[in-house]
Amino acid sequence: MKKHLALLAGTALIAAMAIAVPTFAADKNKGSDSRACGDNGTIETSPTFLWPPNHKDVDITFTYTDDDTDGFSDVSLEITATPHNEIVDDEEINGTGNTPAATDSVGGAGMDTDGDVSVVGTARAERSGHKNADGGRVYEFEYVAESDMGTDGCMSDPGTAGDGILVFVPHDCRGGVCQ
Repeated sequence: MKKHLALLAGTALIAAMAIAVPTFAADKNKGSDSRACGDNGTIETSPTFLWPPNHKDVDITFTYTDDDTDGFSDVSLEITATPHNEIVDDEEINGTGNTPAATDSVGGAGMDTDGDVSVVGTARAERSGHKNADGGRVYEFEYVAESDMGTDGCMSDPGTAGDGILVFVPHDCRGGVCQ
């Protein structure tokens, strides 16, 4: 019963954070996120769900596209990884096999002149063996996207939890969560 309640609590958090829970087969990284950015732009992220938790780094692609037709096509995107949700008081809540938290996620930056730019960051497909209220590990990536020579774009608010781009490693796949 406790396992099902923890899974429901994690699912409720994901719903509150507006993460769409995809259906996916085991051994697959799935899901995507698309959000409006500025006047005509979008930021897309894929994957947003990592499975299995095999302690491997998984590439996360962040793409900013600005479809303006105003003649400016220079775009830039900066992604900053923040500590995941399994860190308390600057210490990781370690379950068996966790790696050092400093290497768990990495962002990046890029710019381009054709109206879209992709940045590849990473997140480690692992989570603590202990259940938590979030139902697994949640990575959050803050972002700054600019176009039109800095006059258009968007950014996340580091002071607002869940405002960045979220990537999730579920605690387990019982009950069909990963099917």
